[in-house]
Amino acid sequence: MRNNIDIEKLKKARSFIDFYPEYEILEDLHLENDAYVVKVRITLSNIKNSYVPNQTDWYMVFEDEQQIDFYPAKTNGITATFPHQSLNTIIEGYNYRTGKPCLDVPGHTLNLPNEYYPYTQGNKIHWYLGRMIEWLKNAAGNTLLKNGDPFEIPTNEYSGTELLYKENRIEDWSIFDYSYGYVKLNQVKLDKNYFVLDELYDINLTEARGTIFWGDFKNKFCNNFYDSLWIRCPSFPIKYPWEYPNTWEELFSIFRENKLDIFKIIFELLRKNNSYKKRPNYLLLACSIPEKVGESEKSYYWLMCDIPGITYPRKGFRKGRAGLKSCLKIAFKGKINWHRTHNWDDSVIRTRGQMRRELGDLTYAIIGAGSLGSHVAEQLVRQGAKSLKIIDGDIIHIGNLSRHILCLEDLSKYKTKALAEKLATISPSVQIKTFESYLDDNNITNLSNSDVIIDCTANNDVLEVLGGYQFSEKKEIFVGAFNYGATKFGYYKIKTERFDCDIYNSKTLEFYNDKTIDESELIMEGIGCYHPVFPATYSNVSIWASIFVKEIISCIEKNLKEKLKFFEMEEGAVKIIRDEEV
Repeated sequence: MRNNIDIEKLKKARSFIDFYPEYEILEDLHLENDAYVVKVRITLSNIKNSYVPNQTDWYMVFEDEQQIDFYPAKTNGITATFPHQSLNTIIEGYNYRTGKPCLDVPGHTLNLPNEYYPYTQGNKIHWYLGRMIEWLKNAAGNTLLKNGDPFEIPTNEYSGTELLYKENRIEDWSIFDYSYGYVKLNQVKLDKNYFVLDELYDINLTEARGTIFWGDFKNKFCNNFYDSLWIRCPSFPIKYPWEYPNTWEELFSIFRENKLDIFKIIFELLRKNNSYKKRPNYLLLACSIPEKVGESEKSYYWLMCDIPGITYPRKGFRKGRAGLKSCLKIAFKGKINWHRTHNWDDSVIRTRGQMRRELGDLTYAIIGAGSLGSHVAEQLVRQGAKSLKIIDGDIIHIGNLSRHILCLEDLSKYKTKALAEKLATISPSVQIKTFESYLDDNNITNLSNSDVIIDCTANNDVLEVLGGYQFSEKKEIFVGAFNYGATKFGYYKIKTERFDCDIYNSKTLEFYNDKTIDESELIMEGIGCYHPVFPATYSNVSIWASIFVKEIISCIEKNLKEKLKFFEMEEGAVKIIRDEEV
């Protein structure tokens, strides 16, 4: 950091402190822990909050002349954690704590133009200084979270164990009577110590919530089950001002205020199943949360913590109900060991870009697992497709890797199987069936229960097979292909029970019949009999696959019966050269 900072610019930025009477410089600009800092005291009047005194000391840490972060001083700094603040703990070897307030405006990470931000060029530090005062006032007034703000949970310290679960809508729980019971956690073969919420049961050991769908991700389950307890809770347990409860006493007290006796439920679960004899590993709490502050609950957020050791029966304690309860009261004292949890439902992990849920629930059959087919499959899965069929009889060769999504470790494998393995590493929801044979009259029935059929082979024989089969119901059929060199791309879409090859050929023959190819310029791969290969770069295939998938989703959303569209690439830009729809 020292080598990249202009000290004179930092001094000029530091001078903005003089504009605010609330600030007093205690230690001027100096180097500390390899960062340039200024220690300041902020004085506010009319503060009536024991967690925020009228005077608090802070360290301004300069990233550069335009970016600063505030950290509470170890001495005379705030020690609690508030909303919009990092977990406020001690850092060994530093004179300040970790509790950095979040002062940036929403959208700060979106790389928006300078005119978006509420400050002019050159006075960003001035703006940060004012934001810090406002943050501190709101923290003291308990107004950091306002109605309509996105709901957030407190930050916390966690162990190395992590729980994966799936939650989408609170309505998914409406048909279940019990609010607590037993759960089986399954360990996952990943580098981290992951567990998945696999099976949920009520207190009578009856399945309480249907199967949790993990797709082909289940292949990574170790089938090492960890018996645990679960309880559904009316809200997220928050200790004022904005922290996880650190002890069992704090947790029980928070839920008692909501008329939920967690201790009583734990006691009932342990006694009912004699679980104390083998001690369940974890306690899971399903806590209802809203999407925005002040709104009704939308979903559940799972918490997980260790269940402490239970010694029962033990000397000096009666046997039976009263004795067990006394032993539990001793066990459930002291600090809670929380574990990190993640919601891996598609509604969460695909928020950066996904197709509509109804489209993700369709079954997509991809004929051809070559360059185009592999890219199309990957993009569908990344956008939320959960059910795929892949049909191809080819094996992956070294030359394929120039524009395929597979790798060296996949050589000599069937393209379908290797592609399925690759796609299963992308999504915890996708389920893929593969067929290691080329499409023909004998295996076309494998497409029968597909909703969308996508031909990526550019093979007339495949189209003849499609045209010779009568489906029992209408299918969304897409045929996509590029020309020699992949400078052009086109697709034909029809919703029908029977594909008509004659209509397809009449509409596309002129586009794909490239008469400019000079046979002497055809490319050979290696030494052997005359068998030229198809030239196309990875970037071109990737672009056309992206356009193809985008068009597939658009056609289905618009419920188009028939569509024909051709594209051409010129100097890196794509233009539409024909567009017809019914």
